[in-house]
Amino acid sequence: MRAATIIEPRDIREQLAQARERGWAAEIEETSPHLMCLAVPIVDRIGKAHAAISVSIIDPLPTLTALLERIPFLLQARLQIEDKLFLDSR
Repeated sequence: MRAATIIEPRDIREQLAQARERGWAAEIEETSPHLMCLAVPIVDRIGKAHAAISVSIIDPLPTLTALLERIPFLLQARLQIEDKLFLDSR
């Protein structure tokens, strides 16, 4: 655990609610120095989550901006995976 690790239940619930609303979750240096992670759910055509994909990025100066720049690539990969898993049902 690090100083940036979210441990308060209220804060965890808030982070989960934000992730659900925006469709992705992120963390910056919560588990290791210089490490950022970004994740998106893999959902079926009715929106039920079946899996998730994530990327971890090592950066000497991790920032939210650096993470945000990568979201479009992860979302595109998500769509491609969902199309294959759920038989191009979009």
